[in-house]
Amino acid sequence: MFLKVRKDLKMRKGKMVAQSAHAAMKLFLEYTRRENGNYALPAHLSEEFEDFLSSPNVKASFVFDEAEIDSLVGDFSSLIVDNGRTEFHGVPTKTVLASHLFNEPKEDYDHITDQPSLRPAKQILIFSKQNPLKKEISCKLGAISCLKTLRELMMYNADRELIFDYSKSPALAEWLKGAFAKISLSVKTDEDLIAMSEKMTSLNIVNTVLKVGDNMILSTEPCFFERIDPVTQHLPLI
Repeated sequence: MFLKVRKDLKMRKGKMVAQSAHAAMKLFLEYTRRENGNYALPAHLSEEFEDFLSSPNVKASFVFDEAEIDSLVGDFSSLIVDNGRTEFHGVPTKTVLASHLFNEPKEDYDHITDQPSLRPAKQILIFSKQNPLKKEISCKLGAISCLKTLRELMMYNADRELIFDYSKSPALAEWLKGAFAKISLSVKTDEDLIAMSEKMTSLNIVNTVLKVGDNMILSTEPCFFERIDPVTQHLPLI
């Protein structure tokens, strides 16, 4: 999979990470179809997705401006247009493109949500700052960890298609209806990150820890604010 991040926007690192994870997730969802209120990934793509997650190959790099990112849009890609609520002065802005998660073009499925989200939920991405963290690596880690956590929240149906298991995450259904909110935070050391993972596991919060090279990230399931804030609200933004 490729991630193309706009350099001219000068996004802070945490914003880049969230937008990259958005792009990877949007691309994944666009290969699914809506079926009985769920998202179903075709069987052959479910197998391909498992192969990807077992040995994720993601390359993140920068593009110079909107024209360059527009030139990369195609049947294998998804482009994120940020609504501008927290940056970009309220102006909808193209930020990150993800492409080539799968080896075939997307189908023209309908992904409009059934109804608006009534309870906001968010996914937390936590980085260890023990080792230097380059922007490209942070975007790569964010995208992979988001997809790995999604897989933790999925199961196979009778047709060997991956679908979401809403029983695993009370906030998942509401999160999928909304803007897939993601917050990027940090801890000082790898040991701190492992301790945070263990604490979340003890609270039955689904989480995954990923290490690429010298860098580590923790990604949580989507959580309602009142569930996750007591655990993470003391952590600084990255």
